[in-house]
Parts: sequence; structure tokens; C-alpha cells
Amino acid sequence: MCIVAALACAVWSIYLFAEAVFFIEDENRAIACAGFGALLGALEFGCRPTVGLSNLLVLPLLYSFLKKRRISAKLIGKLILAALPYAIIAAGLM
Repeated sequence: MCIVAALACAVWSIYLFAEAVFFIEDENRAIACAGFGALLGALEFGCRPTVGLSNLLVLPLLYSFLKKRRISAKLIGKLILAALPYAIIAAGLM
């Protein structure tokens, strides 16, 4: 059951990140979608830590996202806010 839950979280996490990068034009909606993807990506580690390594796929997506947008302090703040679920879930798991 844990493996299936981790795989479901992995698939939906990658889907939400890809949706945020490639299909959503509004920056705020993209950040919100990425935040939900980060929540699911962080929950993978609670189910099966080895499946959580699929979160490495987020790095090329982040690069693609930043390539399309103008980097500003406001955007960096939004990205940190979107990555906040990783820190919260990690603190809870520790």
C-alpha cells in the first residue's frame, strides 16, 4: 500500500509541476499548482523515500520555468513559498 501511495504522489506531483511550467500562463496560478505539486512530492518521502527521488525531475522543470520568466525578487519569493511544503513535511518526518 505504501508503494502505491508513493507512486500516486509521484505521478501527480510531476504532473502538477509540468502543468505549472508548460500549460499555465498566469504566474500566480502556476505557483499555486507548483505548491500542490511540492506538497505531493514531499509526501512521497513519507510513503517511500526511494520513490521520493523522482523529485529530482523538478530541477529541469524549474530551469525551464525560470527560462520563460523574468527573474525578480518577487518571483524568487513566490518560488520559495511554493517550495515551503518540502520544509514543513521534512520537519514533520524528522
